[in-house]
Amino acid sequence: MKKKIGSTAELNIKDIKMPFAARIDTGATMSSLHAIDLSIEHEVQGDFKKNIGKQISFTTCNHLQQQIRVQAKIRNVLLVKSLQGIEARYIVVMHVGYQGSEFKVALSLRDRTQMDYKLLIGRNWLAGKFVVDVESSL
Repeated sequence: MKKKIGSTAELNIKDIKMPFAARIDTGATMSSLHAIDLSIEHEVQGDFKKNIGKQISFTTCNHLQQQIRVQAKIRNVLLVKSLQGIEARYIVVMHVGYQGSEFKVALSLRDRTQMDYKLLIGRNWLAGKFVVDVESSL
């Protein structure tokens, strides 16, 4: 049986031991985490795909203004088309938990400074496990 989750919810990213107020978005294919000051070990400039498998360090923060420097392995690169052009986003894998359930999920790293929610949860985390109750929130 699928669990219910609201349009917003507090989730925990187990790998960094921090809670996040998250926006639940069934229209988003992939989940996304706020990340700034990205630094890649032995980075190959201009060729994002050659950085797959390398360690990336970035700073993230949550709704409580807690900030942490995180290290993870780059699993993939996502090329996103927008009005501003093509943007490359690195993908990392982390464990995201909600009310006793925890699932491994691919997260695209993006500067979400101007957004209310520093964690966006998409269908890659929701699919087959949750039903979104739009009348329910944090």
